[in-house]
Amino acid sequence: MREIATIKLLIWQSCFESGQRPSQRSLARQVGVWPSYVHKVMRRATSDGMDAIQRGARVTLGDLNEARRFTAKLREQEPGLLASLGIRRSLSKRG
Repeated sequence: MREIATIKLLIWQSCFESGQRPSQRSLARQVGVWPSYVHKVMRRATSDGMDAIQRGARVTLGDLNEARRFTAKLREQEPGLLASLGIRRSLSKRG
C-alpha cells in the first residue's frame, strides 16, 4: 500500500510542478509502472492529486525505493498476504 501511494504521489507531483513535465511513457519508466497506469492516475490528478499535494505530501524516488523494500520484505515474511500489484518490475531494474 505504501508503494502504491508513493507512486501516485510521484505521478501527481509531476503534473503540478512547474517546469517541463516528462511524458507519461517516460514517467512510467521512471517509477516502474505501465504507461496506462500513469494515464489512469493522471486523470484523477485534479481531484485526488491536488488534495494530496495541498496536504503537504511530497515524495521522492528514494521514498519509492524504501516503500518497495518494505513491500518486498513483507512479501518475504508473509507469502500470499499481498496481491500482485501488476506493476512492471522489469522496467525499474533497467539502467
